[in-house]
Amino acid sequence: MAGNSLESLKAWMREASRTLGWDAIFALDGRELNQDLQRDHLLRLSQGNHLGTHDLEIPIPDTPVTHFLSGVRMAAPVLSFDKASLNTNRVMVHLPIFSASLMMIEMEAEQRKILRLARLDPLNGPHLTMEAPVASLDGNPALDLALGKDPLLELFQTAEQQREAGEHLLESLKTLSDAQRQFNLLTFTAGDNPYLHGHSIDARSQKPSPSSAAIT
Repeated sequence: MAGNSLESLKAWMREASRTLGWDAIFALDGRELNQDLQRDHLLRLSQGNHLGTHDLEIPIPDTPVTHFLSGVRMAAPVLSFDKASLNTNRVMVHLPIFSASLMMIEMEAEQRKILRLARLDPLNGPHLTMEAPVASLDGNPALDLALGKDPLLELFQTAEQQREAGEHLLESLKTLSDAQRQFNLLTFTAGDNPYLHGHSIDARSQKPSPSSAAIT
């Protein structure tokens, strides 16, 4: 039903049961999900349970140049649905870098030459962009940054350097605790009723119009 209007979807669901063999189907608005992720991030900052601070050493393949990124701090994850598909549970995740220091060094004959120094801030900071699945975590749909794939750090000019830097930052994210790198997208409150707990979740995303997106 991707691409259908909200009115046509409601009419289709009123005709008969449309759970397709599932106990329940939920549709989550992508804009509201990103707002919730932002609020969650602010709460984590106040509790000291945020995405941490990362220091990276990124050698450029087949060159004597190495990039050093220090004090890397990231803002809340942002989900995008430009490549949304009903055939996969993966979504695009963007992690804006709002603070870091960059030093580019060239090693020649055991001598170090500084080629570039830069300070990254929210106005010029790059994004770490990757795909990640929306999977089940304790019976709730959740995002685990450690499961990201094909990361790109949009800081360098070539795709090869972006991939290399992205892989280094993703590996650093994997060292975080579960509480730091995992984000619940929806919490089912079932109380003590064992029949209301989610046992299996299958998530898909779609972008029915240029102004809206959803995870189902």
